[in-house]
Amino acid sequence: LLKQRGVAWDTDKKLPRRELASRLQLMEAIERKGDVLMSGEYATLPDQMEMGALVKELKKRRITTEGDRRTLEMRLEDALLKEGSRFDVRGEDGYAFGRHSVSARNVIEELTMGELRQQLLLPHWGLSKDHVPKKRNDREDLLEKLVNEELDKRKSVAFDLALDNMLSSYGLANNGPKRERFMRLCDHLKPL
Repeated sequence: LLKQRGVAWDTDKKLPRRELASRLQLMEAIERKGDVLMSGEYATLPDQMEMGALVKELKKRRITTEGDRRTLEMRLEDALLKEGSRFDVRGEDGYAFGRHSVSARNVIEELTMGELRQQLLLPHWGLSKDHVPKKRNDREDLLEKLVNEELDKRKSVAFDLALDNMLSSYGLANNGPKRERFMRLCDHLKPL
């Protein structure tokens, strides 16, 4: 997982289990924040809000405001994730239909041949009419590949934004390659 997000080092294989587990937990926390940002609807993460604003947002959603700040931030992140709309072939995040996970393949299989062709000819894919496959399975495979590549790009950008956000919230520099920024955050949080 660390390698998938571009924050792994060759020496990670030699790390003690506890340290590797803490890095994975940190990566998952950053991905969670990235998911909130990926919705495109919320520019401010709960950990950047003043306590009063955080409580106000929770009350607006009728969520309990008892607990420490970290608990309140997690509750608001959960709410924002449930409200958010991210990305799939229909502009969703793969959690349509009552927030149950739906893969790109599930959505694509429901499209007609004409809808598949129409989706493949959208300008952002950069395909011409000649490059659209004739067979249904080939069209589905191509569209699924394109959608998954786009989703991976968006997740990577969201992860970078969330990582920079966390670095800034701890007063750490947020410059340099992604691996170095992630390690800077790990090293800072290690004694905590």
